[in-house]
Amino acid sequence: MAKIVVTLMLLTLVGVWTWAQPQEILFRHIKTENGLTNDMIHCVVQDTHGYVWIGTDEGLNRYDGYECDQFKHNRFDEMSLIDNAIVCLYTDSKHRLWVGTLNGLCRFNSEQENFDRFVPEKTDVFINTANRVTGIRENIDGNLYVTTEIGKLYLLADNELREVRDFSQYGNIKDFEIDGSGVFWIGARHGLVRYNPTTNEVKHISCYRAQGQEVPLSMTRTLFDDGVRIWVGTDSGQTVYFNKKDLTSSCLVLPNIYITSVNDIFMDAEGTLHVATNGGLYKLDRALNVTEYYYFRQDHRHGISNSTVNSIYQDRQDNYWYGTQQGLNLAMNAKGFRNYNNFSNRVKLDITNVQSLAVDAAGNYWLGSYHSCINVVNMDKATKQLFMPRPGVVGSLGQSSVICLFEDRQKNMWVGSYADPLQRYDPKTGRFVNYHFTVPQSRNPKALDVRSMVEDAKGNLWMISHGTGLIKFNSETGQYKGFCRDPQNPQRTLADDYGTQIINDHDSLLWIATPSGLSKFDLATETFHNYYHQSSDSTSLSNNQVTSVFCDSLGNIWVGTSFGLNLMDRKRNCFYHFFEDNGLPSNQIKSFLEEKPGTIWMGTGYGLSRLTYQRQMGQEPVVTFRNYNRADHLQDIFFWSNAAVKHPNGDMAFGTESGLLVFRPDRIHDNPNPPSVYITELQLFNQPVKIGDSDSLLHSHISQINEIRLRHDQNIITLKFVAINHIAPENNRYAYRLENFSDQWTETSEKREVTYTNLPPGTYRFQVKASNNDGVWNHQGASLTIVVLPPWWQTWWFRVLLYSVIVVFAASLYLLREMLFRHQQRKLTQLVGERTRQLEENTLSLEEKQHEINAQNDELRLQRDELGRANEVLQQQQEQILIQHKELVQHRFHLEQLVAERTAELVAAKEKAEEADRLKSSFLANFSHEIRTPLNALLGFSALMSEPDLNSEEREQFGSIIHHNSNTLLELINDILDISKMEAGQMQLVMQPVQINAIVNNLIGTFELLLKRPEVGLGKSVKLRLNIPDSLMHAIIVADRLRLEQVLSNLISNALKFTAQGTVEIGCERLSHQGVIRFYVKDTGIGIKDENLELIFGRFRKVEDDASQLFRGNGLGLAISSHLVQLMGGTMTVESKVGVGSVFYFTLPDRGGVN
Repeated sequence: MAKIVVTLMLLTLVGVWTWAQPQEILFRHIKTENGLTNDMIHCVVQDTHGYVWIGTDEGLNRYDGYECDQFKHNRFDEMSLIDNAIVCLYTDSKHRLWVGTLNGLCRFNSEQENFDRFVPEKTDVFINTANRVTGIRENIDGNLYVTTEIGKLYLLADNELREVRDFSQYGNIKDFEIDGSGVFWIGARHGLVRYNPTTNEVKHISCYRAQGQEVPLSMTRTLFDDGVRIWVGTDSGQTVYFNKKDLTSSCLVLPNIYITSVNDIFMDAEGTLHVATNGGLYKLDRALNVTEYYYFRQDHRHGISNSTVNSIYQDRQDNYWYGTQQGLNLAMNAKGFRNYNNFSNRVKLDITNVQSLAVDAAGNYWLGSYHSCINVVNMDKATKQLFMPRPGVVGSLGQSSVICLFEDRQKNMWVGSYADPLQRYDPKTGRFVNYHFTVPQSRNPKALDVRSMVEDAKGNLWMISHGTGLIKFNSETGQYKGFCRDPQNPQRTLADDYGTQIINDHDSLLWIATPSGLSKFDLATETFHNYYHQSSDSTSLSNNQVTSVFCDSLGNIWVGTSFGLNLMDRKRNCFYHFFEDNGLPSNQIKSFLEEKPGTIWMGTGYGLSRLTYQRQMGQEPVVTFRNYNRADHLQDIFFWSNAAVKHPNGDMAFGTESGLLVFRPDRIHDNPNPPSVYITELQLFNQPVKIGDSDSLLHSHISQINEIRLRHDQNIITLKFVAINHIAPENNRYAYRLENFSDQWTETSEKREVTYTNLPPGTYRFQVKASNNDGVWNHQGASLTIVVLPPWWQTWWFRVLLYSVIVVFAASLYLLREMLFRHQQRKLTQLVGERTRQLEENTLSLEEKQHEINAQNDELRLQRDELGRANEVLQQQQEQILIQHKELVQHRFHLEQLVAERTAELVAAKEKAEEADRLKSSFLANFSHEIRTPLNALLGFSALMSEPDLNSEEREQFGSIIHHNSNTLLELINDILDISKMEAGQMQLVMQPVQINAIVNNLIGTFELLLKRPEVGLGKSVKLRLNIPDSLMHAIIVADRLRLEQVLSNLISNALKFTAQGTVEIGCERLSHQGVIRFYVKDTGIGIKDENLELIFGRFRKVEDDASQLFRGNGLGLAISSHLVQLMGGTMTVESKVGVGSVFYFTLPDRGGVN
């Protein structure tokens, strides 16, 4: 009897809900494997940020659409949850989250990610039913009220729970509501209690009326206020509602006798009532008729995860969250797609794999199955009929897969199947009639496996078979004709006998899809034209395996292949191609349906796609795609080829492996709500940064702050972010950038984090934005300022300090230097004063000495005159020379004393004075030697001249020697006079035009004669060579003739002196670029060392590098010559190499003299 009652109730239920057509729910399951602390779900709520909070037996969970953050009790942390068993959740008008637990109330602090605790009854017992919070509500004044299981009502005031009233006499409180007028409705164990805090009136409702009788109301579990009625669900399986005005009541009888508990009740804005029970989830319309019923089925992967539904919650996106004993079930706000399968609430299909589709004249869907069945379904009437094969029974359906369904204009339904002949359904007899065709020239002569059919204007049926080719069939006469592929004429016959689809266009042309290309057939001429893929032609078909073909209302031919979509340009006879890169969900195009001109829906190998087409004259087509998949409430994403049909009422239907997809295109709506975007976590060196740690960067949750400051060594930073959108969050997209580092946006979908390494010191702004599942962007997004602090040595204060130290140091150095300078200046002033006094004294002394030297010079001039007359009176000259010798010796002593005194006086010029003393000493020694030698010769040969026995030749020879030595002595005295004049600045020149040739030739002649004299050229083998260009032979320069001869004579004399053999070359040349004439004397003598080259032009310098040879000289010749050249406006230089010889150069200004 019980079974009969249940059956009758279920039949009644089916009858009730068949009239409604809501969408079938596909549930998304969220369980422990998704991060939940426990699968026993008691309550769900959404906070102001969009996060969904889930209360379980083992803690609280915050769900962002991807993963869960867990919050649990920690006995060492007083700011953690007070208990892990979560009973209820509530968000108040101030956007605060309240958590009712088994042991008290908690308030979530979003900034610190912790909880404040409120305990109704202070007790030492950790678990106390007196503190079990069963309800949390806020009245219209914003006051928060809490009920506990032992029957007490509390008000939260001044951060503590204060008892308002004790209702324990009515039993344990399970739930309560506060209506718009401020009246409390309290569900207790012994019924419903109405409490008016204004009047303090309490009304106990202990029973309700059902079928005219009073029924006790007990074991109240849940309440819901719909504004007019208070709904009560009980632990005894009753669903009762009371009119709030007159308290009239009624009982809702759900069609399931096994329901023992009504756990939650909710009514949405549309008036749909949701009832959660331990026997499943019910939905009822405004007339309280059951329209949907969901319960757990092991074989339904998209069904509800458990039949015991504990809670119901509707979020701000109109998604529904159903908490069960086996996880949370999310029923997303569907876009308008209706899925039909063998689990459907409304029309439960007998088949699942819908491989072919048709709509008959009565509006019935004919569904052909892969498993040899046909379902005929009327969605409006919720009626269905099943045709199955009956082997051995005449007129039954064939035994193979139903691949083709087609209704002709005579309302005949034709059936093509895999391994059976063509069949026609006779509605009068309910039988299927078979038609057999034989096409001998085809590869499958018996014409089985009809894949597609169309009807022409004359009523002929055109069929494409898989193996037989194209068949023309007249159903009235029974005549037929076959058209097959001819390998000898492939372009003018069918592309392949194995066709997949046939259509007719607006121009009496048939288009046939085959695995080897696309064929166009002209009905008038019965001729073919084929289109193939050609790798050398980019405008040919994208692929030869054509799976579908379609002609839209504008006459465009769309060709689907196994690799891409093709749009034919019929004027140019070419194709435009579209692939996944252009936005397609898959390159496999299975079927087409047109919504309206320019909009086409396509079934593909990976979801549904809506194509929008625009084209202007002379331009390429602009095609966009909007794709849909399981996240958009599709039960399957694999669509069968050609299994698509458009219903006369505007519905579109597509066949899939899991059943039938039906939708009305104009009712498909996108999610218009941009998601909220948050930065959820900060990591340093891949480790999460905790709030409030001693070295933490965060004083609040990362989503609550605007700026973080990093040290320079905190150089690996990771930021995680999320977009809160619970409708297909896997389709969310993100874009982020770091201003001042890169202004380019980086887009991503799966990876919701970014890591930056080695950011230079500076200020950056991280920005992230996101779109929802339908591409609606929140461009404002979330942002975070990141300040990377420089190391201490790069900070402004360190630089200021460093600059200050440098300035102070520099100033100190400057002051110290000034002090030292002033000190030295004082010392130098004092020293200069002393030295000045000494120098003045020395100057006076030197002037006196100079007068003496001048007097001596005068005496020497007299002596030179007297020596000039020495040839006449030799005896007088000898006496005078002796007197001069004595005077010179005295002069030497005077000079030595003068040098010693100057050396003692000039301490600062000590080294130079000592050097001068040495040179002068050397000079006096050399000079004494040089004077002594000719004097001795004069004395000796003068004495010999007095011998009576000398012949005339000897006398002439001795006279010559006396004359030569007299000249030598004269030259020495002249050198002394010249050097004295130079030191006194009294050297005067007589500048006049001088012919170069006259001077040089005169000197050459003189020295050649001297070389022939035995006393001069003794032991030497030296030749004189003259090298003067013709252009200068008669050139005239302006110079002192005597002094120029003196310079050249000195240079030639020195060259002969230091050259034992070889040549001495005298020459000159014009250096036009310098405006001078350069003279030179070049010898092949002993040469001069490099270190002595700079010394030889000094006074009193006599350089003798070879100690084994003695060379006469006083060291004044080169000094005098160099000074004379300078006085004439030139310079003197020397080049020399030891053992090779020397070259002395001097220049004189070229005054432009001409020949």
